[in-house]
Amino acid sequence: MKYTILLFALLFWKTSLFGQELKVQGHLIDENKRDLVAATIRCYMNDTLFMIGGSTNSKGEFELKLPRTEQKYKLLISYLGYKETTLVLNPTKETLIRLGEITMDKKVVQIQEVTVLAQNRINTEDKIMVFPTREQLRHSYDGYSTLFALMIPGLEADPRKATISYHNENVLLCIDGREATQEEVQNLNPKDIKRVDFYSQGSSDYPEASTMLDYILKERDYLGTIAFNARHQLNRPTGNGRGTAQYFEGKSEWAVSVSDNYTHSTNHDEGYIETLYHFPEETIIRTDDKLPSLVNNNNLKTYLNYIYKDKLQTFYSSLRMNRSMSENDSWNRQRYNNTSTVLVKQENTYAVRLNPALQLRYNRTLPKRQKLRLELYGSYGNNDYDRWYEQRTDEVVTSSYANATAEDSWYGKLKFDYNKSFKNKSSFSLVVNQDFTHTNNLNTKEGIDSEIFLNNSNTYLYGTYNYRIMKKLNLQVGLAEHLSYTTTNGSHVFNSFFIPSLKLSYLYKGHSLRLTGTVRSIETGISNRTGYEYKRNEYEMYVGNPKLEDYLQYNMKLDYTWTVNSRWTILSYATLYASNRQVYGLYSYNDERKMFVYQNFNGGKCFVQHYELGMQYEFIPQVFSIKPLLIYDNAKVTLWKELVNHSLWGACSLLYMRNGWRFNIGYMAPANFMNYDSGLKGHFPGKLEFGVNYSINNWNVDLHMQTPYKAVSKGHLQQIGYERRSESRTPRVSDHVISLSVNYRFTFGKKKHKFDNSVIEDTNQSTISRD
Repeated sequence: MKYTILLFALLFWKTSLFGQELKVQGHLIDENKRDLVAATIRCYMNDTLFMIGGSTNSKGEFELKLPRTEQKYKLLISYLGYKETTLVLNPTKETLIRLGEITMDKKVVQIQEVTVLAQNRINTEDKIMVFPTREQLRHSYDGYSTLFALMIPGLEADPRKATISYHNENVLLCIDGREATQEEVQNLNPKDIKRVDFYSQGSSDYPEASTMLDYILKERDYLGTIAFNARHQLNRPTGNGRGTAQYFEGKSEWAVSVSDNYTHSTNHDEGYIETLYHFPEETIIRTDDKLPSLVNNNNLKTYLNYIYKDKLQTFYSSLRMNRSMSENDSWNRQRYNNTSTVLVKQENTYAVRLNPALQLRYNRTLPKRQKLRLELYGSYGNNDYDRWYEQRTDEVVTSSYANATAEDSWYGKLKFDYNKSFKNKSSFSLVVNQDFTHTNNLNTKEGIDSEIFLNNSNTYLYGTYNYRIMKKLNLQVGLAEHLSYTTTNGSHVFNSFFIPSLKLSYLYKGHSLRLTGTVRSIETGISNRTGYEYKRNEYEMYVGNPKLEDYLQYNMKLDYTWTVNSRWTILSYATLYASNRQVYGLYSYNDERKMFVYQNFNGGKCFVQHYELGMQYEFIPQVFSIKPLLIYDNAKVTLWKELVNHSLWGACSLLYMRNGWRFNIGYMAPANFMNYDSGLKGHFPGKLEFGVNYSINNWNVDLHMQTPYKAVSKGHLQQIGYERRSESRTPRVSDHVISLSVNYRFTFGKKKHKFDNSVIEDTNQSTISRD
C-alpha cells in the first residue's frame, strides 16, 4: 500500500512540475536565406541537464516538445561548417514558442535570449516577432488592417486612412526586408503574412529610420491574385476605389493597379472668420460668413510593377501615371464695420496635374555580411492652376482679380546605401543621396505674363555606426552632411549643415528603453522660395521670398515600454525639440502697396515639450483590449514676439474581435493647439468614433462613424497690425462621417512563389503658390 502511495506521490510531483507541454518551433537558414537541412538541435535545462534533441527537416524547420517549467531552457544549434548558435528561452506560461528564422554564421559564435511576451509575441535581443493568429487574419484585408488586429503595444495603425505610427513617429514599413510604400502595404494579402518583425529601437539595415516594421511572407501556393477595394461616405459623395492584379511566375512578379479618389459635394459649413486690419489711419474689421460651396476633386493613380528576386538579389521597377483635377467654388458673405454694404464673394480655383514617374531599385547581398542598395527615381510634372475671385453688391461686381500658373517640373533622385555587419553584431552604414528639382512657371496676373524658374539640389552624406554592448544595449552614432543649393531668377542660396546624432537603446525581456539625440536639417518649401506673388483679396498680398534658407532642428526623445505580463503593457514617451532660424510666416503692412503683405522669413525660435503616458490592457487576450492615454504639450516660440501654449488632454479606445466581427470605439478629448510657424492658436473639438467590421470568406465589410454631434473649432491669429479670429461649427453632413467600405480578394492558379507587389511613392515637386 505504501509503495502505491509513494508511486502516486511521485506521479503527482512530476505532473505538477511538468504540468503542460511546451512546443518550440524554428526555421534554420544561412546568410543567403538557404534552408539548413539535418542541423542538430539539443535542449538543456539549467545549462547542464540534457532534455531532448532533434534535427531540422528538409525545409530547415524543427519542433521540440518540452515540459513547461519555471526554469530557463538553452538550445544549442550546430551545423557542419558553421559556428554554434545558443538560444536562451526564458520561462513562460505560454504553450508555444515560435522562433522564426534563425540565421547561422560561419565565423561567429552567436548567443541570443528569447522572452515570450504574449501568446503570439516573442522578444529577441533586437526585435519583437508577432505571429498573426487565424482569428486575427480573419479580421484583416490588407497590411494595415493586419497591424490593427495584432494590437502591438504603442503601434497605432489606422486601416481606413492607411497610416501607422509609433509614439508619434513614422514607421518604416518593409516587406521581406525591402522598403515598402503605402499602396504596397494596402495590397498585401493577409493570408501571406507569416509573421511581423517589429524593430522598436530601429534596425541597422535602415539606420535613418527610428522604427522599422517588416512583413515576413509565406511561400505562396497560387499563381496570382485580384483584389477590389471601395470606400464611400454614405452622407456625402466622397470616397475611393482601387483594383489590383498580381501575377507570379518563377522568380518574377508583375502587378498592375488602378485607383481613384473623388469628392463631389456642396459644403454647408456654419461659421465665420473675423479679420482686423489695423491700417495707420483706421481699423477695418471684415466678417466672412461661410455660404454653401462646391467641392469637386478627382485623383486617378495607376502603376505597373515588375520584380525579380532570388536568394541574393532583388530588382524592382515601377512605372506610374497620376492625374488629378480639382475645382473648388467658394462663396462667402462679407460685412465691414465702416459700411453697411453687404458683399458676396465668389472665389474659384481650378487645377489639373499630370505626373508620370519611374523608380528603379536594386538590392544585393554581398559576401562577408555586406549589403548594397541602389535607387533611381525620376518624375515629371505638368500642372495648370487658375484662380479668380469677384466681389458683388446687389449683383454688381465691385472688385475682381485673376491669376494663373502653367508649370513644368522635373525631379530626380539617386540613392546609394551600403551596410556592413561585424562579428560582434555591430554594423556600419553609409548612405549617399543626391536629388535635383527644376521648375519653370509661366504666371499670368491680371493679363500680364511673367516667367519664374527654380533649380534646387540636395546632397546628403550619412554615416552611422551601431555598437552592441552586452547583447542588450545598442549605441548608434551618426554623422551627416547636408548640402543644399537653390537658384531662382538670379537669386542664389547655399546651405551647408553638419548633423550629428546619438541613440542609446535597451531591449531586454519585457523592457524597451530608447534615448535619442539628433540634429536634422529642415528643408524650406519650394513654393515659398520663388519670387512669385499674387493678390489674395483686396487687402492681402502673398509675396515669395527667394532668400529663404534651410535650418536645423534639435531633437531629444525618450520612450519606455514595459510589458508587465501577457495582458498589461505600460507605455511612456517624452520628446523635446528646439529650432533656431526656423521659417515663419508674417503679415505686415506695406505702405507702398497700401496692403498687408504675407511673406515667409528665417529667424524664428521654437522649444516644444511633449509627454505621453498610456497603457494597454487585454481583458481577453487577442479579443478584448482597452488603451487609455494622457497627453501634455508645452511650447514656447519666438517669432515676431514670444508666444506660449499649454495643453492637456486624453484619449481612450476599445477593441473587440471575435467570430469574424470586430468592434472599435475611440474618443479624443478637446485640446488647444498652436501653430509654431505662424503663432496661430486654436481649439480642436473632441472626436468620437465607432467602427463595425465583419469578415467572411474573401469578403470584408467595414462601417465607420465619427463625431455624431456638431463640433466647434476655433482659431486666433494676432500679428503686427493684423488679427484674425475664426469659429467653425461643422454640420453633421460634413463632419459626421458615415462611411462604408467593401474589400474582396481572390486567388487563382497553383504555383509556388513567395514575392509580393511593390509600388513607388508619388512625389509631386510643385511650386505652385496656393492659399
